[in-house]
Amino acid sequence: MSQLLLRDATFDDAERLWVWANDPDTRESSFHTGFIPWSEHAAWLKRKLQDPACELWLACDPDGTPFAEIRFDLDGATAVISITVAPQQRGQGLGTVALQGATERLFESTDTSQIVGYVKPDNQASMRAFLKAGFQDQGDTSVNGIQAKCLVMERPREQDTGS
Repeated sequence: MSQLLLRDATFDDAERLWVWANDPDTRESSFHTGFIPWSEHAAWLKRKLQDPACELWLACDPDGTPFAEIRFDLDGATAVISITVAPQQRGQGLGTVALQGATERLFESTDTSQIVGYVKPDNQASMRAFLKAGFQDQGDTSVNGIQAKCLVMERPREQDTGS
């Protein structure tokens, strides 16, 4: 993909995000695997959109069609990342593209120094996308009592100009 567009999510995206979130593969890869009722999703999205410690973006193709949702929950200098690629767009490397673009934008627009992602060990596609995007595998951890891999990206250091 030659050009990635990132835009802020809005409540107009609620239905699309709800459908993506309830895709069976998405639920299986999540740390909360149950179906998400519409009312819970709508309330969650309203809270996230109003939360100053949350960045919620849609990655779009050059025509503006969304293909992934990326969320950062900010806590001081650390951000926890979550990504969902549209079910019909999986297997094309778009997760890596979205992760690279979103992490770059977050580092440029905030004081975040570290981005942390958690992936279930059997979610090999997500593991590959995070690693290709520049995250480092920090080993095993637990999220809500479920085994996970902790993946970390540090803010790139400024290049020494020699002056």
